[in-house]
Amino acid sequence: MMIPEINNQPEKTQINILKSLYPFLKKHKRLILLASFCLLFSTILTSIQPLLLRSAIDNYIVPSDYPGLVRLSLIFLLLIAGSFLFNYAGTITSFLLAQRTIIDLRFAMFKKLLTLSVAFMGKTPLGVLITRTTNDTENLNELMSSGALQLINNIILLISTVVFLLFLNAKLTVVVLFLLPVVIALIIYFSKTLRQAYLISRNNLTRINIYMQENLSGISLIKVFSRKELNTKFFKQIASDYKQSMYNALRKDIMFRQLINFSSYISQIAVILYGGYMVMTGETTIGTIPAFLAYLTHFYNPLRDLGERFNIIQNAAASMTKIATILDNDDTVPEIDQPVKTEIQGNISFEKVCFRYDTQWVLKEVSFDIQKGEKIAIVGPTGAGKSTIMNLLLRFYDFEKGCIKIDGVDIRDYELKHLRSNMAIVLQDVFIFKDTIRNNITMGNKDISDEAIIKAAKHLNAWDFILNQPRGLDSELTVEGTNLSHGQKQLLTFVRTLVHNPKILLLDEATSSVDTQTEKLIQQGIEKLMHGRTSIVIAHRLSTIINSDRIFVIEKGVLAETGSHHELLKKRGLYYQLYSIQFAQKIEQNI
Repeated sequence: MMIPEINNQPEKTQINILKSLYPFLKKHKRLILLASFCLLFSTILTSIQPLLLRSAIDNYIVPSDYPGLVRLSLIFLLLIAGSFLFNYAGTITSFLLAQRTIIDLRFAMFKKLLTLSVAFMGKTPLGVLITRTTNDTENLNELMSSGALQLINNIILLISTVVFLLFLNAKLTVVVLFLLPVVIALIIYFSKTLRQAYLISRNNLTRINIYMQENLSGISLIKVFSRKELNTKFFKQIASDYKQSMYNALRKDIMFRQLINFSSYISQIAVILYGGYMVMTGETTIGTIPAFLAYLTHFYNPLRDLGERFNIIQNAAASMTKIATILDNDDTVPEIDQPVKTEIQGNISFEKVCFRYDTQWVLKEVSFDIQKGEKIAIVGPTGAGKSTIMNLLLRFYDFEKGCIKIDGVDIRDYELKHLRSNMAIVLQDVFIFKDTIRNNITMGNKDISDEAIIKAAKHLNAWDFILNQPRGLDSELTVEGTNLSHGQKQLLTFVRTLVHNPKILLLDEATSSVDTQTEKLIQQGIEKLMHGRTSIVIAHRLSTIINSDRIFVIEKGVLAETGSHHELLKKRGLYYQLYSIQFAQKIEQNI
């Protein structure tokens, strides 16, 4: 069992990441302005404090002016209190901004996933999609909640610090910031390497999620084939890959922080040595030295803070890159601007339709006509293209060549919602939502009354088992309907289909997974369900389609035979072979 490697997406700069977030941030301009205002004022008040420190030493401590020192200390206290209050308000506002933005982002992703094509969903592992909507958005939430605006504020603090340093003493500023080019080079280098390291880490985490999802979904198969030890060994390997990638990223992260710290200590030594010399020679005042040291703290703290946040920043950057692959994905079924809105009757026409999955052609110039109310069965070997015909009708995929028409109109000219609302499909793999029986039948359509549900359930021999549930229609079903038998779930899907009253009914292996007794109940209901509707049935049990108006035999993507049950038996072609395999002893009496 192999887990696909997740290819690294093209790198985005932090600016591009902000561009991706901008549509979600612009909805909350007031919060952004309020947070920015609070954090900016906090920065201004913080930046003034070292100047007061210099003034306290030079103007009050050295001259022994204690009353003046007390007055200045009160001003100092007010500045500290103001800085604290503005910083607190800005941080709270940033957190609120983050929560609202992430909610909007998750909603947009969920909505986008529902609009993407079946083709995209089929080739993308479920674990990848879950990771994008949960883990990756949580990484962005962590970044913004930890102070995305604070990072911008730190840049302002850096710039203001350099300005105040130059104001205090330009010569000393040049000396103590001689390592600035080195620091900038470190930031640029580690920004790139850490970005890549954390992207690899995120890819490995996605592999873990995919493998977990696959194993939990196929737990029965794992137990039957005794793959517990083998799968555990493989999981240990991909978990080890994740651990190693995280270790590599954190090792680089720690190295970056320590280099920033080293630069800070070198600069402080330069202040003490050269600044002390300038004090001794009378080029500057003694109060300038502690003020300079304080400003150096203001200068290196944002850089050190940046280093400490690199884990969050790079995780978020990698996550936004991956989220963008969903939000920017245009793999959707196209629709025209002015679709046809005429009422659908149910006449279907395939005109030399060709379709392929990747490079393999599945349908090759398939042509046929189905009249309104006609009951058609499609049979053929596995992989012949039977289900593809239904998928094309529903526009889960678009055909490569030819044309598919309903009532003489190209199905691409209908609005998708209008087209699909006139069709219903019942599959072999039944899906039940964790909700009430009623909501699983109505699918949220409030126009469907309980009377209509009861009528449909009785019509399809399903009302008795619904009544036997603890709360009838209000009974809660578990995830995937595990508190129902497969036959009951199948009956429920038939009731769901009937209450929505489709013009075209599609049944894909709809009774192949139920017991004979339940199949008889369903078959009785199906005959009623098909009455007056255009019906297309795919079934391996040929006994269920004997009474079809016509039977289409598909072989290797080509319509090989067409006719009624008796006509096809007389041809002694592919249908005859398929039927004889299932009912060899009865074949002669049916010819």
